[in-house]
Amino acid sequence: MVICSGQGLITVTLDENGNPVGPVHVCPDAALTLMVSAGVSFDAPQVALRWVRVEAAVGQTRGAGIATPPAMARGPPALV
Repeated sequence: MVICSGQGLITVTLDENGNPVGPVHVCPDAALTLMVSAGVSFDAPQVALRWVRVEAAVGQTRGAGIATPPAMARGPPALV
């Protein structure tokens, strides 16, 4: 059961009869509301986007001066 008190939200675990079981702890889903109640300001981070034009060079690409290795075909593997 989650209880909203003056200090924030707390979670209480109950048994089948409604009796508290275990320690009371702060609700992790609402833990950030404690900062708001304390007067702490929170500025959401801004997304920084920068658009860059990407263009592909049209034309013939030259190699780096390394010769292409010759094709080395072989037959299928021998039966073992």
